[in-house]
Amino acid sequence: MKIAEFRELIANLPASRQAFRSRRTTWEADFQNLDFQNREVPIEARNAFNEIFGDNEDVFISRDDLRLIAQEGNLAKLVIASIFWGYPRGMFGHHFSNILQRLNFIVDHLPAVSTQDWNIHWNAVADIEGLGLSTYSKILYFYSAKVGANNGNGEKFNALILDSRIIDVVRNRVFDELNACNQLQGLSYYNAPHHYVSYLSCVDKLSKKYEVPAENIELFLFQYGKNL
Repeated sequence: MKIAEFRELIANLPASRQAFRSRRTTWEADFQNLDFQNREVPIEARNAFNEIFGDNEDVFISRDDLRLIAQEGNLAKLVIASIFWGYPRGMFGHHFSNILQRLNFIVDHLPAVSTQDWNIHWNAVADIEGLGLSTYSKILYFYSAKVGANNGNGEKFNALILDSRIIDVVRNRVFDELNACNQLQGLSYYNAPHHYVSYLSCVDKLSKKYEVPAENIELFLFQYGKNL
């Protein structure tokens, strides 16, 4: 099957408006558990939580909303809001708690992605439990990061989300164009960070070839790739 068959659909996907509703109570428990264990939570995390929810019991967050937060320059708020968007029902186990405790490191490290080789950049955060590529690629995407290898041409690509659903689409060889990206062969959730730049390069080429936004291809793969 070819992605080209769905070019018109992809071009018209309202990717920027994709939104999810997240409830205050889903995330309050993580803060309370850390307090109960006398584990320190950065004040930036609490401030971000309060700014996002305000007096509301739930919030409806879109991709456009997250881009606006990124433009504010409040990276702590961007990291947390990206997680609320990506995991509206909460994260598994203590993943969010672990991320909260390392929030300041993540915020300080994030801007370096534009100048660092991807593998070096990723290795610095790879040991943060709960911050897998599925989560970190969301943050990079909304941050509008440029990601790449510091090789001979120094080419970098716009960050996109790469989560388990998209990985499954690649592994199941659903689309010919992805199968033709040789560097994506053998992609799995465990080695996805190693293949991330190849994924971005492949989608970038398809975006230019079919004249559709790269984020629309990403959303198409997520939304339809496992159902075709």
